[in-house]
Amino acid sequence: MMNYVYWIYDHTCLDPSIDGYVGVTHNVQNRYKAHLRNNRVPKGSTFKILLEGSRESCFLYERELRPKKNIGWNNAAGGSHGWQIGFSHSEETKNLLKQRWTKERKEKASNFRLEFNKKLKGQKRPKQSEAMTGSKNPMYGSKRPDHVKIAVSKAHLGKEAPNKIESYCIFCRFSPL
Repeated sequence: MMNYVYWIYDHTCLDPSIDGYVGVTHNVQNRYKAHLRNNRVPKGSTFKILLEGSRESCFLYERELRPKKNIGWNNAAGGSHGWQIGFSHSEETKNLLKQRWTKERKEKASNFRLEFNKKLKGQKRPKQSEAMTGSKNPMYGSKRPDHVKIAVSKAHLGKEAPNKIESYCIFCRFSPL
């Protein structure tokens, strides 16, 4: 998938390395609209693509332009997970979080997840399932070679199907409760 490093600027901005907003996206139109809708950039600003490339190369270039937070209109450092760099909660916030995460809240959260997962059983992506049934399925009418069947069978030996596990969750597939 093609990704883009973009620069949003207005008449006061001269240099992408110190002015305006620099970001990475794979959908240019939607990202610019989101910035305008959230009032993150001034109305009448200009959107310019600086680089087109892989996700990794785009994040590296963004990191060059925004090596630390609070450059131009950016609040965070550039690059993959740049918003996390240098971030930490204040001691006051840490203490509040510790106080509020009581045993009762932990239990309530755990029970909610169990109830939510029970509702999901057998309901995973029903529209997608319907859209892929019968002749609409790209594999319809074709058979897997025997060596593929054997390899899949060996890979699943001794494992229980994820949708048969009591605490199945589409968000935590690989670590059931």
